[in-house]
Amino acid sequence: MVFTHPCSESFAGAVCQRAIRALGSTGADVVVIDLYQDAYLPGQNMPLHHLSAVEQATTIMLIYPTWWSSLPAILLDWMQRAAQCDLSAVTHVVSVATHGGHRLGSAVTGQSGRHTVGRVLLSRCSGDARFSWLPLYGLDKRSAASRSALLDTIERRIGNLARQNDARSMWASLVQFRRGEEDVMMDGR
Repeated sequence: MVFTHPCSESFAGAVCQRAIRALGSTGADVVVIDLYQDAYLPGQNMPLHHLSAVEQATTIMLIYPTWWSSLPAILLDWMQRAAQCDLSAVTHVVSVATHGGHRLGSAVTGQSGRHTVGRVLLSRCSGDARFSWLPLYGLDKRSAASRSALLDTIERRIGNLARQNDARSMWASLVQFRRGEEDVMMDGR
């Protein structure tokens, strides 16, 4: 799991904590890379513990805010470096992006975060790798109760994705899966 936000107390930080809890409840081995906490420096070599985690991963989950219709530059640099690693064992890429604005604004600007993750990471993964896009829209105008309910929803959804991955990995040798996208829209309505 790659967490990208300078403030761990942000909503993205709460999403990260819920994701860790959801994955832990399924028995998944979770390694968290916090780019800001680790003082990751764009343009420098990727730290060894990041390389090790990437090369051993079967799922890569990215949790990040959407700033000016895109993902943070620090995350883009990290993804470009991770894409140079052997990602052939990765069968699932999950992108959880927080958005202050509405889904329509993201659609008008072309959902660049979604497409960038697909182009940079998914294209380097195993041939049957899946991509799950979990955008969290309208956070700027949500009430505390609504944000709390959204956290419950995302925790449940991430737990379900982990259980689906376990089921798929058990049957992968018997069933041919197509590369595809799973689109889950969680907007402010």
